[in-house]
Amino acid sequence: FWRDLNDGKPQNNVFRRVSKSGQNVWIQAVYAPVKDEMGRVVKIVKIATDVTADVGAQRMLREAVEHAQKVTSAAMAGDLTQRIPMEGKSGPIEALCQGVNMLLDTTSDIFEDVGRVFSGMAEGDITQRITREAAGIFDQVKQDANSSSDKLAGIIEEVRAAADALTGAAGQV
Repeated sequence: FWRDLNDGKPQNNVFRRVSKSGQNVWIQAVYAPVKDEMGRVVKIVKIATDVTADVGAQRMLREAVEHAQKVTSAAMAGDLTQRIPMEGKSGPIEALCQGVNMLLDTTSDIFEDVGRVFSGMAEGDITQRITREAAGIFDQVKQDANSSSDKLAGIIEEVRAAADALTGAAGQV
């Protein structure tokens, strides 16, 4: 860096500095060598702007995207238990991450409920229903699962009634 400046090459980048209190400070700076009439560098002019907030926001966004990719990959593989950690998130990034987590919560809940209904059916318990509030496609899945259970219960009741009638008729014969 200093060798390039001494050779007369300007530097323009984002640089990390440490404040007197030990905090990291990020600056967008231009270091421009000033030459004398003989072409020798006689001084360096620095023009800098504090971009610490921007660097922090970029880091937060990058980490949020990495977490979201891990969580969504897990969800696509059938693992709905993963969530994006909320520590260090703020503003729109926090809202986005909360939204992804809430979507996973809702999806997990409806799958849990549908699984409970099907598991009950597999065990012969056709009384299980989904009672949780839902909206959109989740409400449609809820309605379909409950309707299927109701229709199955109706069919079983009809079969029972027919079996009872046959038993009664057989008893009369």
